[in-house]
Amino acid sequence: MRFLSIILVLGVLVSRAEAATTASDLMAASIPPKAAQLLASPNFATGTFTTLTATTGTITTLSSTTGTITTAGITTGNVGALNVSGASNFTGNLIQKTDDGGLLTDTVDTADNQCIFVGSAGAIGVTRGSHLRACGNEDATVPGAIQLTGGQVATGHVSLVTNHASATSIIYGGNGAPGITVAATEVLLASTHTLRSANAGSIGWSIVAGADTACTATCTSACVMGFADTGGVDAAVDCADATADSCLCAGPS
Repeated sequence: MRFLSIILVLGVLVSRAEAATTASDLMAASIPPKAAQLLASPNFATGTFTTLTATTGTITTLSSTTGTITTAGITTGNVGALNVSGASNFTGNLIQKTDDGGLLTDTVDTADNQCIFVGSAGAIGVTRGSHLRACGNEDATVPGAIQLTGGQVATGHVSLVTNHASATSIIYGGNGAPGITVAATEVLLASTHTLRSANAGSIGWSIVAGADTACTATCTSACVMGFADTGGVDAAVDCADATADSCLCAGPS
């Protein structure tokens, strides 16, 4: 009886295949509906999948408790998500397809207590390289902060660079207004607040004597202003004024 059942099943498959006219028809004819459903929605508990290739079509479900998937590309479509636990290794670019897409944490409003690191090396830390850290408003360590950190080497600078004659670098203050604007030919202190130094000693400026000499020559750092002795009274003069007898220099000179 079992042998007869096998013969009947094979006969049905052969008749379906003979009626097929295309490769897709042949596939549909030769694969029972239940098997086709399993192929369309594979669910593997364990295992390693070295190649996942699809010229066309949609993979509706692909889950694995453990294992590795290596593929030339994965597209989740207009809806849905690609959920990965563990490290994901890419040899190409990670491209955002929609406007204003983000790299986000999975927190909710009023409980944004996580940070995201973007690093330049195989691990986060100044001994490895530079990195960016952005934190939610409820983070326990540095709530709401964003930190740009250079690597722990002599060239580990943090730079804001513009590449157009009309472009500026702007540092905003606590009220959202521009505080410092760095343009091509000037640095503008736009803030109306007090400018002060927290150093209890000196801000590093110096007064240097120079008889009837322009302070641009007397100061080895930038000149702030000069002073000319006019009958025992020091009068402020321009840095390029050759009558200056002493100079206020913006640094040691």
